[in-house]
Amino acid sequence: MSIGALIKGFRMCMHQVIAVDGTHLKGRFWGTMFVATSQDGNEHVYPIAFRKRNLDFTTLCADYYKRQTLINAYSVPIIPVGHPSTWVVPSDIGQRVILNPNSKRQAGRPRAGRHVSSSERTTTQSCRRCGKPGYNSRRCPNPPMINKGTRRGVLDEYRRKCSIFHSI
Repeated sequence: MSIGALIKGFRMCMHQVIAVDGTHLKGRFWGTMFVATSQDGNEHVYPIAFRKRNLDFTTLCADYYKRQTLINAYSVPIIPVGHPSTWVVPSDIGQRVILNPNSKRQAGRPRAGRHVSSSERTTTQSCRRCGKPGYNSRRCPNPPMINKGTRRGVLDEYRRKCSIFHSI
């Protein structure tokens, strides 16, 4: 009866399996340990299952990580090329003129080499005065407009009237 209640509580309170991890054991208890963990109702990590395998981890390595492969790679003698004056160069290749690459840097600050992803929104700059895209209100060719519908427009109109009144 109590085992049935434990199983029912386990099924109700456990979240999905959140991690399966493995580690190589060394020393007296060599092998590989695999652990599957979940979260309980208090968001604590709870091990569900574990298994130890007596598997030698060198069998999991590719051949080019092994010592014998490194020895075989450097067992072939390396012959030096010598001084360029002692080289035998065919006449048609020796007569070719090789120029330096034309690599003049462009003036100004280099552009960012960032590629925008398809899911990213692109924003275009637009003017607050006229609403046209491509520039901001500082570069706007139109004169500033007084918008009477906003608080700022009302304050600007009030200041303009006050300055006219004081100048009379």
